[in-house]
Amino acid sequence: MATHVADRRVPVLPRDLARVEPRAIGWAPFIVSLVVVDAAMVLTAFAIAYVARFKAGFPLLDTPPYSGAFYSSLAFWSVPIWVVLFGAFGLYDHRSLFSGFSEYTRIMNACTAGLVVEVMFSFLDAHLQISRGWLLLTWLLSMLLVISGRFAARRVLRILRQRGHYRTPMLIVGTNEEARALAEQLLFDPGDGADVIGFVDPELCPGTPVLNGREVIASLDSLADVQERLNVREVVVASTAVTREQLLDLYSAVGNNERVELRLSSGLFEVLTTGMQVREINRVPFMTPQRMRDICVDVARRLFGVAI
Repeated sequence: MATHVADRRVPVLPRDLARVEPRAIGWAPFIVSLVVVDAAMVLTAFAIAYVARFKAGFPLLDTPPYSGAFYSSLAFWSVPIWVVLFGAFGLYDHRSLFSGFSEYTRIMNACTAGLVVEVMFSFLDAHLQISRGWLLLTWLLSMLLVISGRFAARRVLRILRQRGHYRTPMLIVGTNEEARALAEQLLFDPGDGADVIGFVDPELCPGTPVLNGREVIASLDSLADVQERLNVREVVVASTAVTREQLLDLYSAVGNNERVELRLSSGLFEVLTTGMQVREINRVPFMTPQRMRDICVDVARRLFGVAI
């Protein structure tokens, strides 16, 4: 398996790890900003839909009776409900933020749930005469604007990460070829937020250099203590570097710690960049690399609800 990544400059870590201060990720200000942006995008969608439905005077469309005060009050109590729905769909969980297409899928599902709430209120109260055209426009515009806001927030987050903020301190378990390739891949783009601060190895002594100034800083037995001292948030395991017994011991040490994400490398991340399917047979999970046609079918199903 070829794992060498050519022409990549990996940032060098200072050798004196005792000077590495624990880093508070500090997601609260960013999450609050996301809530404000999402609320503003939803409110903007309500306003644009109102103007387009009742003020634009589109041909072939009759303008129904409407009240600006009614739709203003509707937006006033609807926006908080939509924001709560966004939270229920995991859109403010920093562990799943900016996770690619899956986040946009959750946004579309949350906006659809918001539309359903509006429709339910119109059925429960006969006095609520909500324009169906306004509802449809609100639904479409909310998805478009919230996704656009998240796209802009992703760009801002990349800039902040390149400046050293919102980085995720992580350790890599293993020092073999796969572990070094993982480190190179994770450190290649600082904007992704991965901050590999060192390696954990069951055999090599702490202080053994591994990659560009990064060295072994813990054994499996001392991993839990080092994780607390360095405020490590993710532990990435190179599957070919540990035995099954060592992996079970590792899970016992940090697997139940809610402050740490334990991630297992498949050992074939170069092959699985096209995506994979996970299927469970008799309670045993299996991973299958997706073929290109399967990827196209999956995208079509998510976007349009149909298979090719």
